[in-house]
Amino acid sequence: MRRARLQRRHGLTAQPFSSVAEAVRSVVAFHATDPATVYLGLAARLAPGPAVNLSAEVFGSGNFVKMHAMRRTVFVVSRADVPKLRAAVVLDLAAKERRAILQLLTSADLSEAWLKSVTDSICAILADGVPRSGAALGKLEPRLTQQVRAPGRASAKWVSVGSRVLGLLAMDGQIERGSPVGSWQSNQVTWLRSADSAPVDRTAACEWLLASYLTQYGPATLEDMAWWTGWGKGLLTRTLTQIDARPVEFEHGGTGMAFSDDTAVDALVDTGRAALLPSLDPSVMGWKHRDWYLDPAMAARLIDRTGNIGPTVWWGGAVVGGWGQDARGIVRWEPLAPLTASARTAIAAEADRVMHFLAGRTVSPRFRTPLELHLAAQAGTE
Repeated sequence: MRRARLQRRHGLTAQPFSSVAEAVRSVVAFHATDPATVYLGLAARLAPGPAVNLSAEVFGSGNFVKMHAMRRTVFVVSRADVPKLRAAVVLDLAAKERRAILQLLTSADLSEAWLKSVTDSICAILADGVPRSGAALGKLEPRLTQQVRAPGRASAKWVSVGSRVLGLLAMDGQIERGSPVGSWQSNQVTWLRSADSAPVDRTAACEWLLASYLTQYGPATLEDMAWWTGWGKGLLTRTLTQIDARPVEFEHGGTGMAFSDDTAVDALVDTGRAALLPSLDPSVMGWKHRDWYLDPAMAARLIDRTGNIGPTVWWGGAVVGGWGQDARGIVRWEPLAPLTASARTAIAAEADRVMHFLAGRTVSPRFRTPLELHLAAQAGTE
């Protein structure tokens, strides 16, 4: 039943979503630490089309924003959700980031007044509405290139403070990330002033965020909810009491939380839908406890040493293998579970669809996992 919910809600059925907005809404927010995750994850849930067109739709429409949110992870989110996300999680992140930057500045004998002067200058530069890269802003405001290092660590490297300052301004809601610099695979972005928005009540924002999570990922355990939101136990418990959630038993043991009207979801008939999801895809990263869709025996090959999940092959609402691109850019996949002939045929067809989407480009995940590295090392012969 949980796998059926996952398939239906996250767009992993035979019927793809009709729009980027619908696909983003299905997972609340799209992981964007690795730029390719956004495009490959959206492509898995939409009708086929070139990656360059998808990039223009995501970053050229003005309907989506790339921002730090839950767990200080970077996501692509619907613009309408930005004020609520800021109230629910980002304001706390900004306060912590400001303290961390001020501590860094002490290594260069710089003060809070210096930081305010620089951030005011950046906002003034971007007030003309022209998007600029971090490099371009560094030329106009040279103080962004100021070198700092972690205090108390003689071995720490000196690094530019620029990216941290720009990130803080974004967390504060004064500026935001724009289009990628270069190709859609680039992690470098342009920056522009944020539009003013009315403040949102934090309690209401937290209720919205937790309700959104349970709607798209529930039922889920308390640990799942705490992990995904990044909240402490107190905030999570208080928020749970304000929404219409109730305990439910999982079909294979254990308990979780779900909405009262979500305890009798119709079982989804297996539609034969295969999916090749990218590393850190929301459907892979949505729960702390993953054994109901990811066999622990597969973990050593699909997860790196720090817990990042690589590219996965899905069938029937569960992970059944992994995929990657070889030396020639050919998409290769390897099963890690027994599969029927029809499943293999469907997965092979999905691999061909991913090849068409990539249009000759090779994408290397930011976090390399054992199976993906193995497939990448293949000679590239058919």
